[in-house]
Amino acid sequence: MRIGFDVDGVLANFTLAFTKILHDVNPGCPITEDQGKVLGWNYEEFLPVTKEDIRNAWKIIDGTTDFWISLKPLINLNPVVDFVNKNRIKHDFYFITQRGGTGGKTAVYQTVSWLQAQGFINPLVIETSIKGDAVKLLGIDYYIDDRDKNCWDVVVKNAECQVYCPDYPYNKNTSYPIKKVDSVIDYINQIILDLE
Repeated sequence: MRIGFDVDGVLANFTLAFTKILHDVNPGCPITEDQGKVLGWNYEEFLPVTKEDIRNAWKIIDGTTDFWISLKPLINLNPVVDFVNKNRIKHDFYFITQRGGTGGKTAVYQTVSWLQAQGFINPLVIETSIKGDAVKLLGIDYYIDDRDKNCWDVVVKNAECQVYCPDYPYNKNTSYPIKKVDSVIDYINQIILDLE
């Protein structure tokens, strides 16, 4: 079996890192750790920031050495790490991300380093914006992503893949027929049930 994970919004807390930078750019912006407070993909629609603030924050990220390594885990990842490490000989696990380059190492190298720091052994990382094609090419059976459009892309291009999406406000109103879970832990628990 082949099992896939998105990284940011599933395993890593991009929101916390990004809003810290936005707060530096615009001190009126609150630092937000909780994904439940992210109401949309455009931060200027629900935070007191402008599009210019967003652009400036991305410029800072682009120039930050090894930015992706600095992210905090979204939740306690120990159950996920244990599941992946215990089953990595019998099943293939892929971490598929859309991270762009920053200062320092490549986005893939940073993501591998970050996953290793969480305890994952020899993680396989793929960096792409075309998640559906990647999942199809790799023959992934299960996949989780917090972006509903990515989930739908996977469903359309690989109908046999079981696709899951964490239930956050910013993807709550989707019309796409995808399975919602509370977190990546629920995703892992569903896979465990299916394997029994």
